[in-house]
Amino acid sequence: MSRFVDIDLARLPAIDAVKALDYEGNLADRMARFTEAARAVGIEYDASALETDPAVILMQVEAYFDILLKQRVNDAAKSVRLAYASGHDLEHIAAEFGVARFDGESDASLRRRRQLAVEALSTAGPEGAYLFFALAAHPNVGDAAIYGPQSGLCAPGQVLVVTASKDGNGVPVPAVLDAVANSLDARTIKYADYTSRTRQVTRQQAIRPLTDWVIIEAANDYPFTIDAVLQVPYGPDMEVVRRTALTRLGAYLDSRRKVGMKISDSAIAAALHVTDTSGAAIVDDVNLYLSATDANGDIDPGPKGIARAAGINVEVEVLS
Repeated sequence: MSRFVDIDLARLPAIDAVKALDYEGNLADRMARFTEAARAVGIEYDASALETDPAVILMQVEAYFDILLKQRVNDAAKSVRLAYASGHDLEHIAAEFGVARFDGESDASLRRRRQLAVEALSTAGPEGAYLFFALAAHPNVGDAAIYGPQSGLCAPGQVLVVTASKDGNGVPVPAVLDAVANSLDARTIKYADYTSRTRQVTRQQAIRPLTDWVIIEAANDYPFTIDAVLQVPYGPDMEVVRRTALTRLGAYLDSRRKVGMKISDSAIAAALHVTDTSGAAIVDDVNLYLSATDANGDIDPGPKGIARAAGINVEVEVLS
């Protein structure tokens, strides 16, 4: 079952305004230009002959500060793009759409809410708008999946908002669900302990379309475990390989901490295949075992679940 997914900013190409930095190339250009200028006035001067030559030192200093300046230009170009902005720069970009940072909110969370803000220019009828308002309802809302009648999960005229928390196993506490319900003027709230309540709608809600019967439901925890043995040739530091693999794996799992998102066994294997700085494979093979997999070998939490790695065990085996 598909759900609304906003554009993955990390997959956008690098912006053209950001230029590659090349200190050695910059220095070589300066040296060549200096030599050419000296020869033009009748001075045969090899500016690269001696490292201690004052002219060489001057060119090195100028090339260094030129690189700093170009880096500053690159940083400035990134600071005004949503995909790259951070800190106060990101807060200014978010403020353009009336989005303010929650206390302690990460840049990634604020960036996502700002990206979804354009969806909220309508009422909460579109999936993206419902998602924006759900994420803005409480600082601990980590994700929400929006389902209409076509999903088979709710009746005609109803909208189901499955809500997950940033904390713990992703299952939201009642206060978080109540906040989302108040924001969306929901009729029904279904808590994690399987109790539910019906709230009185205001009928004056500026966000919820008047005909939508909104249901707020807690996401289900869907724990699984990962056991992997990385096979590496003799030579690389096993602990470094293991730590690098865990970091890559953690980044992938974090990207999938959303309601209804599957965890792919092939993507986990790819994350564990550590490479060196040149892109050459260090890990020859990965013996992988995942608990709670579906027929395709993936982790499928279902439309209301949020997959959570309850246990990760990664070992390294040196090939003989």
